[in-house]
Amino acid sequence: MLNVFRSRGVRIKKNTLDNYEPSVSMKCYYDINKNIVREFYKKYTVDKSLSCFEYSINDLGRIDSFNFHVNLNMLNDNIYMDQSIEIKNIIFDIKKIFDDSFRNYTIGYRLKNNKFLGKTFYFYPTIWKEDHYGIKGITNSKYIKEYYSRFIKYFNFSRKESISELRTFWFMIKKFKGFSVSLNSNSQLEYKIYARFEQELIYNFIEKMTSVNLSFCKEYEPLVLVAQRIVGNKITGYNLYYLN
Repeated sequence: MLNVFRSRGVRIKKNTLDNYEPSVSMKCYYDINKNIVREFYKKYTVDKSLSCFEYSINDLGRIDSFNFHVNLNMLNDNIYMDQSIEIKNIIFDIKKIFDDSFRNYTIGYRLKNNKFLGKTFYFYPTIWKEDHYGIKGITNSKYIKEYYSRFIKYFNFSRKESISELRTFWFMIKKFKGFSVSLNSNSQLEYKIYARFEQELIYNFIEKMTSVNLSFCKEYEPLVLVAQRIVGNKITGYNLYYLN
């Protein structure tokens, strides 16, 4: 069965004290392959409110995630019981950080060398559509600035350089798309902010923040989504998403 391409993610890791040089990696997302998904279900227990819609293959040719839509009409808090108290606290406080429209629309299962690493919980602003929730983007700058203020307060950002980079990123947003939270491979909380931007503006910003020339991305354009990655109080990099 052939892999049916859905999208491409470019991951840029900033230079930090632990990572002296910036680095770039890539993965591609594909529609579900019944044979591959069947093998996943043999190994892992998946809540009945979840339905797999895509998986990703990294630049080493290995599957590194399966993503599931959440049936929000069936979702209950039991799905979070195996998570750390830090993850659960954030999940249950999402509406305080953003607003009542944010719901856990997608859950990702992360893998490395066929071993389960953990789950990522994606929260998007939603709107009710007759019998289900759909995703809506937030374009009102007033709401985006309110989200920003509550976000930095909730996560207690204190490093001036992080606040400056966060503020610039948030205040360039054209459409706010969502938020995700997970525990990374070092058992640290990692957050991502997802949004759409004016392409050249965000390219220039990311190049300045990471010292990575993004000219190689032109063959994948247009840019459809950007995520800012945060671990603790540090911005660790950016993800760029394309449909080509």
